[in-house]
Amino acid sequence: MSTKKDPESSGSPSYSAGHFSSYLLLLRRNRNYRRYWLSGCISQIGDWFNYIAIFVLLSRLTGSGQAVSWFLIAKYLPPAVLGPVAGVIADKFSRKKILVTCDLIKAST
Repeated sequence: MSTKKDPESSGSPSYSAGHFSSYLLLLRRNRNYRRYWLSGCISQIGDWFNYIAIFVLLSRLTGSGQAVSWFLIAKYLPPAVLGPVAGVIADKFSRKKILVTCDLIKAST
């Protein structure tokens, strides 16, 4: 005999309006988290403008989509390969130090 489970009562997260409003409430009430979240949004916007510029530049210089493909492989392959190792390292050091170090490395490149 099987019983149907209510999706709201299961352990999986629900993406209803209630969760969205609680997320907005978190952003509204927690000043430090709000600043961190906004800085991440601004950084992502800058990253996407950078990607667009690189894609256009590679397309114009080479006239080939293959250069864009190689750029994407060079960008996304190292995190895929080094991700498991980074997880082990992240468990051994302070989260704050890791975030600051990664942001400094990202800013210097």
